[in-house]
Amino acid sequence: MVKALCAVADSTEDIELSTVTDILVRAGVEVTVASVMPQKQVKLARGLVLIADKLITEVNPGDFDLVVCPGGMPGAKHLSESKPLIDIILKLKAAGKYYAAICAAPNLVFGSNAEIMKGVSILTCYPKMHSELQQKCPSAKVSTTDRVVVDGKCVTSQGPATSMAFALKLVELLVSSEKATQLASDLLYTQ
Repeated sequence: MVKALCAVADSTEDIELSTVTDILVRAGVEVTVASVMPQKQVKLARGLVLIADKLITEVNPGDFDLVVCPGGMPGAKHLSESKPLIDIILKLKAAGKYYAAICAAPNLVFGSNAEIMKGVSILTCYPKMHSELQQKCPSAKVSTTDRVVVDGKCVTSQGPATSMAFALKLVELLVSSEKATQLASDLLYTQ
């Protein structure tokens, strides 16, 4: 079974977290939500209280095929400050597995770490952060038009409104394009 780790923090963007986890589960992916905060209970950006499955320090990176970093502020900043999460991303990257981020997370989590960005030639993030990400990563192209960008095993997306396309792309990459198409149809999603 394909397994995904979704990081969460106080002020993580509700739509991005719930859309990605929901669609991955519908595709048959085993999803673990792990808090980077000192406790499992977090309060998302719009006030929803969530209890994560684990603390990030309880996670074994070798158990996962994908790690996802949702955005939201200052949720993405909390993710970027989590050394255990950064270590997990780097271990999955080194193992040739997927690492994905949406909204502010491509800028704050990926763009702030040269090891994560090594070999990444194109990505995207929340539009108001495009220029900041480009300054951090001058050798990579920051797409201002693509809702989802895939560069090798690095998958990025722009924000809440693109979270469905982002999640379906992850299903396509991890499960199959047929499953992604079927889910899109079942969910009445048109691109």
